[in-house]
Parts: sequence; C-alpha cells; structure tokens
Amino acid sequence: MPHLNAEEMSLFASTAQHTTRCTKPTIQPSTGHILVHVFATQQKLQLTREPVIMNNMQTSTLKPNKNLSNNNSTNSQQANFHHDFQWNVSYNINEKIKILQINLQKAKVPTAMLATTAKLLNPDIILVQEPYVLEGKIEGLPSFWKSWLSKNNKAGIIALPSCNNPVFLFSSNEIVAIKIQANSSPFTIISSYSSPYSAIEHNLDETHQLIHSLQGEDFLLGEDLNAHSQTWGYSNTDTRGEKVSDFISSINGHLLNTKDAPPTFIQRDSKGWPDLSIASSSVLAVNSDWQVLDNIESYSDHKIISITINKDQHILKYNRFKTIFGGHKKFSTILKSKAHSILKRISDTVHPEDIDDLTVFIQQELNFACRKAYKLKKTPTTPTISWWNSNLETKKKEITALKRRAERSNGLVKTHFEIKAKMKLSIFKKEVLQAKRNSFKKNCSQ
Repeated sequence: MPHLNAEEMSLFASTAQHTTRCTKPTIQPSTGHILVHVFATQQKLQLTREPVIMNNMQTSTLKPNKNLSNNNSTNSQQANFHHDFQWNVSYNINEKIKILQINLQKAKVPTAMLATTAKLLNPDIILVQEPYVLEGKIEGLPSFWKSWLSKNNKAGIIALPSCNNPVFLFSSNEIVAIKIQANSSPFTIISSYSSPYSAIEHNLDETHQLIHSLQGEDFLLGEDLNAHSQTWGYSNTDTRGEKVSDFISSINGHLLNTKDAPPTFIQRDSKGWPDLSIASSSVLAVNSDWQVLDNIESYSDHKIISITINKDQHILKYNRFKTIFGGHKKFSTILKSKAHSILKRISDTVHPEDIDDLTVFIQQELNFACRKAYKLKKTPTTPTISWWNSNLETKKKEITALKRRAERSNGLVKTHFEIKAKMKLSIFKKEVLQAKRNSFKKNCSQ
C-alpha cells in the first residue's frame, strides 16, 4: 500500500476550501500524482439510473437504495440516480406552476410590496409591467430572486426559488421571455407591455416573431397592451383591441381572461380590463386556472392576476455547504482517514473505463466528508421582510376592511368608505417608504 507524502496530504486537506463544488480527478500515469480539480460546472456530474420515488413538494437529499415515498400520495414521481452513491443534490416536484401578473405603475410601494404578496400567495413566477426600476434592476426585491427586464424597463419577469431553473431567452424593447422545464418539456413565459401612446404594431410583430421561433412549444403570454375589446370585458372595441384580437388568432392563442371577470384596473371612477393572459393551446388553457384576485391589495391601480397551470416541475438542485463557520479541520481529518483507500483505488485503476468508477468513488468520499463536517445551506423559499412591522400589518387590515365595507354599501355610505380607504392607503404608502428607509439606515449603522 502506498504511503502518503506531505504533498499528497496537503492536496486532500486543501479541498476543504472547495466543498460546495463537484470534483473531477485527472490521473497522470507517468508520475502517479493525483490532481483533484474542484469546479462548479454542474453538467460534468454524470448520473446513472436507479429509481428513487419522491412525493409532491417533498424536498430531500437523495440517498442510495432508498425509496422515499408516501403511500397516500396519488401523484408520486420518479427520479433515477446511481445506486451506490449519495449524490450531493436535492430533488422535489411541484405539481403546479403558480404565476402572478400585475402592472406596478412604476411606483415604489407596489414594487416593494411584492415580497409580502409572495409570502402570502407563494408564486413561482411573477410577470410585471411598469415596475419601479433603479439602475437597470427592479428595486426592492429579495436578493435571492431572479429578474429580467425588457430593454425599455417596462416589462419584467421575476423568478422565485421555487421556479425550476429559469433560463433567459429573449429581450426586446417591449417584451422579455424566459424558458423553464414543465412536464419534461420546454415552457416559455413572456411578459409584454405597450403604452397607449405608442404604436402597438411593433410590439405585436416582435411577439409574433418570438412565438414563431418556439416552433410549437408551449408558452404563456402575460401582457398589458392598453387595448379595448368586448372579448375581454370592455363595453367597446377600439382599433388597438381589433389588432390584438387578430394577433391572438394569428398565433392560435387562447385568451385566459373571462368576460365576467372583475376589472383588472380601477382608478377613481374609471375601470378597465387591459391586462391579458394568453395560452399557446386549448389544452394548456383547459389546464390553467385564471382569476383576478379582487380581495388581495396590490397597492397599485391594477389588480393582481393569478394563473395556476397544471404542469409538473421536476426540480433538481445542487446542495451547498456552510463553510464560513468552520469545520475545515474535521473535514481534513475525515478525508485523511480515507486517503490510503483513495490512493489504493487510484493505483488499482488500469483500464480507461475504470476512471468513471474512480471519479464516483472520490466524489463519494468528498461528499461524505462534507456532510460530516459542514451544515447545508438553505435557500429561503419566502422572503424575510426586515422593514415590515405590526403597525403596517394593522393599517393594511384596516384598509382591507374599509374596502369590503365600501363593496357592501351603496350611495353616500359607499362613497364615504371609499374616500376613507383612499386616505388611509395614501398614509400607508408613505409609512411603508419610511419603514424601508429606517430599516436601511439601521442596517448600515450596524
């Protein structure tokens, strides 16, 4: 059995600094030295197959030869991994994709309140039009949320941690698109905005070209085109509405909006239905639940739209370890105790096909040492809102109660409650901004 020299000992001990990554060995037969390269390219990790049953929304670390299942589940799904190696991944299945859609009117408060809304409704994706943007980014979002904007910053898409590995697809002046995997197939999500003072043809042409490039893939289009049509709730149809209707027909799209839906836009005495949601096919439309959340305060003149799509998301994520709090000595000790068996395995590797098995073996030992020495990092699924307080929560409930009273009343009583609710909402928005500033100052002074 070969003995470890100082260089080899140092090699294995140094891997403690890279425990959040995968490993790949490269063998140099001429010298017998081992170079263990640590890198973050997930595609390099080769997974072979063995059934592991996981439940809906059940997140777990995959272990060999264990079926993680629940007999009461009727929709258990199957993931396949190597049978004799504990891979450093977590796997879960979302049986539905939940999407919110809203126009934020380029205002600070509605944009900032997205975090509290997400905590309440738990969406996977938020389609936004006219968000509040600062320095090319949607302002006020939690740091672990991903977001993309159109070139004019008027259309955006926000992906929360529960979304299945979103990939940026396309951005033009008025539209932005991402792609995710749903039911093991590509699924494109598009956000679009067209000002009532701009020509709508340019927006529709760009969207048409993007959809044509998808070559039949499923998509969902959420947009605010400021177009009137009796098809989606207005009492009249204008020129923009006719063009949008022709556009929907040209792409064989299916409008999710319903005629009897409450207005998606309310301002003083005016109301409208400018926010549209379009599915790529009748099958997707039938498997989607679309509704205006009239009882949820959006802090914007536009209402929140909820779209629930019955498509599975199979989410595979690589675990990360907390290395900043120590544990390196324990990791080094564990790995040194395995060093002789690792070197023996390396010295016994003769044929090229044995290198794959050797790679798995070294990865297994590194992963085992990491799990013994470090804790796993957890990405929060819902944001912690440091500036939110009980006073704001109370005022929020008061505004909601006043609006409900206004809905149940008539005449002067209804007007009284509406005015009172608007006054309290105006004060509430100022207090939200003040709370955010105070929280920021407090964090900076610590």
